[in-house]
Amino acid sequence: IKIKKSSGTVVLTNTIQDALLFDGATPITTSGCVITDADITFTISSANLNIADNSNKDITMKVYLKSTGTVVDNSTMVFQVSQTSHGCVADMSGSGFATDLGAAVTSNTFTVRVTGTKIGITTQPSANAITNTNLSQPPVFAYHDANGNTDADMSGTYTVSNSGAI
Repeated sequence: IKIKKSSGTVVLTNTIQDALLFDGATPITTSGCVITDADITFTISSANLNIADNSNKDITMKVYLKSTGTVVDNSTMVFQVSQTSHGCVADMSGSGFATDLGAAVTSNTFTVRVTGTKIGITTQPSANAITNTNLSQPPVFAYHDANGNTDADMSGTYTVSNSGAI
């Protein structure tokens, strides 16, 4: 089955570590998933997902985000199973899938939220300083989560003090 990114600002390969399919609370055994910037494709082996004739099933996809500092705060993603290019293929002993599902199935918009837990310097200040003169390049601070992803929404007042002899 092919689940396409229909819209959003997220870059799937930079953001999603893995994805799983569930039938209710039961995980569906797959031979893994292939994540590209355009879609997530699952291969489901025979007998790992059975849908009775003239019926349907609601399948849930769960994604797990990367922990490498490449997740962008407030990025969005919307997924879709296409009306005709859905990638659903029945086992040879099965009755088959309609080539046209009647309509595309589109998810809600999901927004990635990064919650900063520590402050760090993202731009180092000028190496040379002159007394009573502003730095030509002041330091730039940002809040990051435990994985180094920047919390774009965090704002506040910071007090920086000199504990040395500058």
